[in-house]
Amino acid sequence: MDLESLGILKQERSVHDEFESTIAFMEGRYEVNLPWKEQHETLHDNFEMSRRRLMNLLQRLQREPEVLKEYDAVSKDQLSQGFIEIVDKKDVGEMRWVHYIPRHAVIRREKQTRNSE
Repeated sequence: MDLESLGILKQERSVHDEFESTIAFMEGRYEVNLPWKEQHETLHDNFEMSRRRLMNLLQRLQREPEVLKEYDAVSKDQLSQGFIEIVDKKDVGEMRWVHYIPRHAVIRREKQTRNSE
């Protein structure tokens, strides 16, 4: 019996269902699409909070020039690989949705940096 004939409408696929349906095993590894929720609250503008966090981070790192140098190298590497991007403020209105991921440093003093290996 068809559920729609009983007045039960077919529900849209859940994010979990969508996630499971896109799993593929390719070249020895699993690949899936990112799970996007179509209906979600609009993210708030967090530019000022992210800017303040970056300024505080830079102040702390300026006390340790070698760590600042490594942080800069990692940031440039992430930018060149497309993991992060520079957002031009004049483009923000055109993109509609911009939410900044605040930068922070993970410093592991027991590990050597890339430059010192």
